[in-house]
Amino acid sequence: MSNSEVELRNVSFYFDKGKPILQNLDLCVQKGEIIGIMGKSGIGKSTILKLINGLIPKRISGTKEGKVLIKGKDVENMTLAEISIIVGIVFQNPDDQIVFPVVEDELAFGLENLCYPKEEILKRIRLILSDLGISHLRDKNPNNLSGGEKQLVNIGSILAMGVDILLLDESLSFLDFEGKKRVKKALVEIKKANKTVIMVDHDYQNLDIADRVYFLNNKRLFKENFYEE
Repeated sequence: MSNSEVELRNVSFYFDKGKPILQNLDLCVQKGEIIGIMGKSGIGKSTILKLINGLIPKRISGTKEGKVLIKGKDVENMTLAEISIIVGIVFQNPDDQIVFPVVEDELAFGLENLCYPKEEILKRIRLILSDLGISHLRDKNPNNLSGGEKQLVNIGSILAMGVDILLLDESLSFLDFEGKKRVKKALVEIKKANKTVIMVDHDYQNLDIADRVYFLNNKRLFKENFYEE
């Protein structure tokens, strides 16, 4: 049994009858780490996140080799519902995940689907808003917020579910300098709460809060300062 939060063991992925997208990846992420994965657009960074959250191969067809472990459990032996209460993902465009016209309702949605009592939902919302420094946005319409504020709402809606592992798929790309600064500050606080963050991005500056950065190139992961041409 592994003690890591996320582990990839010799993982490769092929779309059916195609060339490999990823090949022989090894990655070990411990609890309370922020890990960055950098690479050019379209190189397979998002594919790594989809392997971790189980969308590959449970919803996206293809051939996966090797093992992907979450808290020592093989994702092959977990349902998407089981994975979703441990792993959450924030996408590139903050508008893609926002559904409701009020921030509070956005944060409550996932908990209501899981049939949490109203008192527990309100308690979690208060804590998340406070932890992310956005209590003043509780009654606001997300459509009227800045990009950074929208991403903080998206992060909050995921953290409200109690996940331990947060994935960010180019989630700073649409933000201005101030928006990036606010989200990075929140991610550092999330790390202090002993949660795990895995960020993928094409811009190295967006990963400056990471404990470690890996480079995805030629279908493989390399440690920082090793970029194989």
